[in-house]
Amino acid sequence: MKARSRSGVGTATGKAIVLGEHLVVHGAAALAIPIPILVETATAHRGPAPTPVRQPTVGSMGLDMASLISDFAERFDVPAAVASGVVVEVSHVVPCGRRLGSSAAVVRAVVLALADLFECEPSAAQVYELVQSRERTAHGTPSGVDAAATGADGPIVFHRGAVRPVSPAPVGVFVVADSGEISATKDSVAEVAAILTADRDGLARRDWLVEQLDALVGRAAIDMQQGDLTALGAAMARNHDLLRGLNLSTPRLEGLIEAANTSGAMGAKLTGSGRGGCALALARDWVHAQVIGEAMLKAGAVATWAVALDSFAGRLTASASGREVAP
Repeated sequence: MKARSRSGVGTATGKAIVLGEHLVVHGAAALAIPIPILVETATAHRGPAPTPVRQPTVGSMGLDMASLISDFAERFDVPAAVASGVVVEVSHVVPCGRRLGSSAAVVRAVVLALADLFECEPSAAQVYELVQSRERTAHGTPSGVDAAATGADGPIVFHRGAVRPVSPAPVGVFVVADSGEISATKDSVAEVAAILTADRDGLARRDWLVEQLDALVGRAAIDMQQGDLTALGAAMARNHDLLRGLNLSTPRLEGLIEAANTSGAMGAKLTGSGRGGCALALARDWVHAQVIGEAMLKAGAVATWAVALDSFAGRLTASASGREVAP
């Protein structure tokens, strides 16, 4: 097998969890969306041997690019001599440490760039597992939602490794606001897990929370399909209350959420592992999203991005294909 003379290119997007963070690790369902405006692009090409592999730092994880290339080559029968000397460049568009799926997006983009370079056709399940293997290194016990959502074509329900695409009504705009605070997923996930598994009371609380999130996500997916923004926003607010009860919010996140709610958001919450990272708000339309975004910037956000649900129209056939995979 030979690498193409041209470069191989792969892309992936950032993601935001609408409902279910933390509890998804314990078996609850989660509702997530890709962030199409945050596109991670990787370019792979052969360099003059010997060429040092460029190793970007992704969040708190120093991505071992050489190891990833070697793993890819082994899985897809690419001779070591062919794989050696490959140079990979990554755009780093998805901000690190903000719980928007930066590590998963980078790995997915790199895997797809290598597949393009070596003219391989990995299945969705194979790509997922390669991404998830690196997520385990970065985060310890990842649920798999990042590995799935960074390659999704639209909203998904993720539950115990299975992915179900959600076809949303063309109404509503999500606003993602970066608090500027770096969030350490591995630490917060471990601390929440310790609380929920420490004793019988903790386990009972965990089981109750899983039941709550399963119900919220199941209903919210229907609300999203039907365009019921009031109900979807209420589910977001309820989820935030549950996350706040686990001590996952921060004063800055609370300020962003308050600013969104004061601006008439249908719902607002932290998104991701908490203790920093991002807040997520639901607006009625683009004009309302701009109002909410400006309010969140005034409240201390360092950046905002908007995701309109109508942008996913007509894309979910591809999303469903080969995505119902289990790790």
